[in-house]
Amino acid sequence: MASLISRLSSAWHSRGLLLAGAILATAFVPASTEGTPGGGIVLKPGAVWTGRDRHPAQLRYDWAYLFRRDIPGGLRIPLPRAGAGWTVALSPGGGLVAYDLSHIGESGINRESPANYEIAVSDTSGRDVASFAGGVRLAWSEDGTRLAVAIGCAPWAPVPAFDSVVVWEPGKGTTLSRRVPPSRGSIGWAGPDTLLIGSSAVACRTGAASPSSHRGTNVSPDGLYSVYPTGGIGLGVSDDRTGSNFAYSIVDLLRLPKLGRIGPACWLRAKGHGHILAISACTPSGTAKGGPRDPECLTGLVDVKTRRLIGWTRGRLVGPTADSREVVIARDSVLSFVGDGAR
Repeated sequence: MASLISRLSSAWHSRGLLLAGAILATAFVPASTEGTPGGGIVLKPGAVWTGRDRHPAQLRYDWAYLFRRDIPGGLRIPLPRAGAGWTVALSPGGGLVAYDLSHIGESGINRESPANYEIAVSDTSGRDVASFAGGVRLAWSEDGTRLAVAIGCAPWAPVPAFDSVVVWEPGKGTTLSRRVPPSRGSIGWAGPDTLLIGSSAVACRTGAASPSSHRGTNVSPDGLYSVYPTGGIGLGVSDDRTGSNFAYSIVDLLRLPKLGRIGPACWLRAKGHGHILAISACTPSGTAKGGPRDPECLTGLVDVKTRRLIGWTRGRLVGPTADSREVVIARDSVLSFVGDGAR
């Protein structure tokens, strides 16, 4: 763990002590991560927000921006299929982009129809690679060799449900297609071969389904913990061996004066450590003299096994890089990269 702490940005506070330095973006820049294709994140314009207790509007653009340490200002990349949507994900290898589309409002499209939704895949030059009619969720496997797509069904509002999934592999096409119990939940992966769908796990090689041993679909690299959505405050962090939720005890380490909302959170694939969680927490939105007051957001890096706060900084977590070796934090409209740095 000492090696991980030594790689953290000097803008981080470590165990309550402010270390030297003040700007996260100018510290901790290991050369081994610069220019790495999977060491980036793709975002639609306007997709970074400050943490108010609301969801951003769907964003209708036919382009997105790729950010990496060596491209701090972002590189505009075309998306060949235009439509409203907010999910866009770079593959862990860095060569492909998967994104969702909604065609609500377009001529001839029935709002209550699978034709209203789509998941598309392109490369970073804008070449159309694949599309999945009716797609409403997507998730890359950790090694980037598989993309899972959930196919929607009624009821469509307020969040589309789904009742089947397909698994697509670059160069091979669709390698799995099966029905699943209807769900409004999320999908994810536990290792490169096991697809998680709510409370079920599907083995991609055989298509066999079994009860999932994970409470959530966002599973730690060592397979012992998972993150799952909850009502109200945001998310839970589960020890999947015991079923206990210790999100509050983790967030307490950040010592916010008043807690408004937890999340987002993601796992960091740090060399030699399979349970390092990046998690944000924000104070409630409010009003002050002169108008609305944005919440204060802090982001911490936590060893969930020992419940140890490795470091923290001001700003809100945006998400992991495609290879999960670093996390991206928004602070005062500036994106900063923090992570292990080892390859």
